Amino acid sequence: MEEGYGPAITRWATQLKAICPNHDRLRLDQLVDLADAYRGRATLRPADFVALVRQHSAALPTTHRVRVLTLHKAKGLEYDAVVLPELDVSLSGGPHSPLVVADPDPPGLPNGFVGPRVSVKLANLVGAEARAQTDAATRREVEESLCLLYVALTRPREALYAFPPGPTLRGRKDCWDTLLLNSLAPNATDAKARPPVSVVFTAGDSNWSPDKPIAAKLEAPAYGPIRFRSSESESKPGEWLVPSHQEGRRKVSVSQLFVNTDSNSRRSGTLLHAWFDAIEWLDDGEPSDERLRDIAGQLPYEGDDLEKQIELFRAALRRPAVRKILSKATYPGLESLEREQPFAVRVGDQLVNGRIDRLVWCKDPKGMLSAEVIDFKTDAIPAAAVPQRVEFYRPQIEAYLHAVAAMRKLPGDRVSAALVFTAVGRVERLTIPGD
Repeated sequence: MEEGYGPAITRWATQLKAICPNHDRLRLDQLVDLADAYRGRATLRPADFVALVRQHSAALPTTHRVRVLTLHKAKGLEYDAVVLPELDVSLSGGPHSPLVVADPDPPGLPNGFVGPRVSVKLANLVGAEARAQTDAATRREVEESLCLLYVALTRPREALYAFPPGPTLRGRKDCWDTLLLNSLAPNATDAKARPPVSVVFTAGDSNWSPDKPIAAKLEAPAYGPIRFRSSESESKPGEWLVPSHQEGRRKVSVSQLFVNTDSNSRRSGTLLHAWFDAIEWLDDGEPSDERLRDIAGQLPYEGDDLEKQIELFRAALRRPAVRKILSKATYPGLESLEREQPFAVRVGDQLVNGRIDRLVWCKDPKGMLSAEVIDFKTDAIPAAAVPQRVEFYRPQIEAYLHAVAAMRKLPGDRVSAALVFTAVGRVERLTIPGD
């Protein structure tokens, strides 16, 4: 409390070094550096610093100035310079297994679902479900590969040296090197046209020095005015924002914190959402009762009122407003439909992620793209309560709208939302504020 973590741990480390081998002395130096860096965010709980130390990754101390390691082992570490000698890594991974494993809890599939991997040539010969699972597996592999590439590009403090492969007999277009070249040196993407040894892109200071002196740390004044950053958002810059957590603008009655959540209502809402997700368009017909029971069994649904839930679902589909929102004729110029669409986009200084029930993309006669977010609300409420619930859900829906606009860089007036209250058959339209 009096000295701060840096000075206190420095004093203790100095005493311990007298009885430690060289390896442990180097480790103590790393601990001191971490303690010094912790000064600006130190709390009054020592357990917080202990947790930081346990979670922090630091390279093993060594007298060698060059280390060779995999990217997986480099996570959380930094080096003065990083050399990437092999960039012909496929974005979709490989070699591929002949089988694909679905997500742990995909809609409509039991946990641990396994199916065949479908090649592009045979895609038209298999069912839509097998194609969808292969596409989902490929997307996951690409995302994992891009995450690993991100690790590779963010390890250096001073310099990064990347070596794409030279001219080869066959070029691969789905590799890291192609992605980097398209971004940094688009005129050098043809490996056969490049000289065997050439520099196609360079930026920054090529005369950096690993031994440059470290700038002195600035000491904060002991006293002075405290100024807080003004912000129109309640969230910290760069934090993740989950739209569903914005319901009611994060205001919760204290008394509600001590009320048991109605698990039956939650299970019913989950079931109804899964059933709505099973509908592409009502023009193609409604799912059969057998299909609905099958979906319920795969969730699994533990309620003993399944037949009653099916009746409620059928009643919702009979309501004109609900039928209209699920009909193709409502969307002239229909481009595509995405169901249970996950997303993660940067909006301003926030990273917004979530999942949209239905996302409809359309084009007008001039080819201008527009989007409608459809969100099902299964609250068992009377019609008179709808306006109040709209205001409760408005922050969540507005977050969806901003995210969808950012996805395709659309102006706000080309993105709208339909809030569907299934119990009363009401559809409320929302737009981005100001549009």
